Amino acid sequence: MDNNMLSNIIVLAEDKKLNGDKLERITTKCCNLIVKVNDDSYTIVGNAKKSIIMPIAFVMGLRGVYHEFQDIKRREKIASKVFNIDSRLVTGDLTTFISSTTRFPYFVNRFQYDASVSLDRMQALEFVWGDADLRKLHDFSYARSLKVVMGDFYASTANNPEGLKELQVVTGDMHMEQFDNLDFLNSSLYVGGNIYTKNGVYEMQPCKKRYK
Repeated sequence: MDNNMLSNIIVLAEDKKLNGDKLERITTKCCNLIVKVNDDSYTIVGNAKKSIIMPIAFVMGLRGVYHEFQDIKRREKIASKVFNIDSRLVTGDLTTFISSTTRFPYFVNRFQYDASVSLDRMQALEFVWGDADLRKLHDFSYARSLKVVMGDFYASTANNPEGLKELQVVTGDMHMEQFDNLDFLNSSLYVGGNIYTKNGVYEMQPCKKRYK
């Protein structure tokens, strides 16, 4: 991967406005309001508290869903433009990813593999804009197309770990706590955070933060 592409990936991954910052603020505000209403010092008691909490939670929930939808749509457009890929090959909706006739290589949301994701769709996946949780994937040969994770990466022991050899960028942390040997990873893998293994934090080159 060239330095220009890597720079674009890092910049997008660090942009809080594109990575759920507003949703996080809405969720925090909702929680704080509910805690305040439930506080013993709050003058309203009993069912009156419930009548306040329920509308707050409902409205905040709707706002959260709306902003998450808007964020996904923005990431779909940006990924298509920045990485020069047909917009029809980009989605951030898991239902679409699972049920569409299209095999999507680009997924612009948090991705968690489970039995609902067919292995042929997993095989097509190259790029995840969000955390990628593959702890339920028991054969990494089905992840051999995965190259970029703009977020944290989670994996547990599985068959054919060399299937992760094509992984080139993880902008967050890599959670590999069930592994004590990571020789199967690409020698030029860029990791923006830490690599956690069975033996603790893997020591990376301090300047480039690359797996040795």
